[in-house]
Formats: sequence, structure tokens, C-alpha cells
Amino acid sequence: TYPASVKDQISSMLLAASRFSSTSWKREAINRVKQLSQDSRDAYLKVCFAQRESSLLRMLGQRASSDKTLEEFIHTTILAGCDQSLEGDPRWNAQREELILSFAENLIANDTLTTARRELLQWKPASPKSPSSMERIVLRGRNIILRKTLKFQGHFQEAVEVLGAVLQESKDRQFL
Repeated sequence: TYPASVKDQISSMLLAASRFSSTSWKREAINRVKQLSQDSRDAYLKVCFAQRESSLLRMLGQRASSDKTLEEFIHTTILAGCDQSLEGDPRWNAQREELILSFAENLIANDTLTTARRELLQWKPASPKSPSSMERIVLRGRNIILRKTLKFQGHFQEAVEVLGAVLQESKDRQFL
């Protein structure tokens, strides 16, 4: 058996790799992370895992399981009182927003647009005037999903404004 730190590092690598390749690879990577991280105390790793597993389940059309994954994470980690030293950490904050984005995608798929919009708008970078690079990337993703929500709600002008801001930010930050 390996030390917890090695298991966490392997899990982190597998989670990063699960964004790519085929569905069978994504499933395999997620299943291996689940096995490796059972006893992990790394809250950041747990939020990454919950977000990736939820995204995979949503992609496979298993919305109820995707929701359940998010709910279990919230109950076992967030509500259970995760490491308080993570509060204010931009990396943790960005990854938590990734979880909210996953939750919002589920809400959009269930046509719960008002709730999705409210959830998306609640998150803020740890330092709003100078977000970290991870937070800027997540903020961009949030705004893209927000634009989709506004479009589905028929708020076309607002959706165009959000898209314009995303494109300008992308140009300014050289995301494009």
C-alpha cells in the first residue's frame, strides 16, 4: 500500500487526465480515483473528484446520479466542516465554483433556470478586484454558462452583454 500523499498525487493526476480521451477512459480514471481516495483527507482533491464524477455522470445522461454525487460531497465535506484554513484560498474557491458550475449545468438540464442563474451569481473570487488565474478561468466558465441560462430564459440582450464581456476578457487575457 502507498502513503496517503502518493495516493493523493496519483488521484490528482488521474482527475486531470479524466478530462480527455474516451468515455471508457473517463470512467476508468474516476473509478480508480474513487478507490485511491477513499481515506483521503484532502478537501481540494475531494471537490475535484466530486465535480469530475458529476460531470461524467451528467455526460452519460445520469442526471439523478450526478445530483447525488454533488449532494454527497456537500454533506460529507462542506457541511461536515472541511479544513477552515482553505477559506479564502483562491485554488479552493475556484474549485468550489467548478462544483457550482456542475450543479448549475444539472439545473439547466432539468429546466430549473432561475435557480441555476441564482447559484451562478452567488460565487465571487476570493479577491474580486484581483482574482487568481484559476478564478479568472472559472469566472469565464461561469459567465459562459450564465449566458446560456439567460438565453434559455429569453433574456437575449443580457445574454449578448455577458457574451461580449467574456469575449473581451478572453481577448484581454489572451484566452483566444
